[in-house]
Amino acid sequence: MRAVEHSEPLGVTELRYRKGDSIIARRRIEGMNVPEVPVGSVGTVESTTVLGKPKKVHFSLATGWGPKRFTVDVRRGDVEAVREASG
Repeated sequence: MRAVEHSEPLGVTELRYRKGDSIIARRRIEGMNVPEVPVGSVGTVESTTVLGKPKKVHFSLATGWGPKRFTVDVRRGDVEAVREASG
C-alpha cells in the first residue's frame, strides 16, 4: 500500500495572515465609532488572533468629508486575502 502525498497538511484549508498583509472587505463593515467600509475596500492587517485570523484591519478611504484613516475590528467572513493578478 502506498502513502498518498498531499501538497498541504491534512485539515489545513485556511490561510494564516500576518501584520502588514493586504486584505479586501468581503462585505460592508460598520462600527459605532468608525466610518462605513464598503465591499471591495483594500486594507492592511494590523493584528491577528493566535490562529492567524485577522483581528484589526487598517483602512484608508476617501469619503465625502475627505480622506479617512482608521482601524476596525473584523469578524469571521468580513475580509479575505487580496489575490494577485495572474497573467
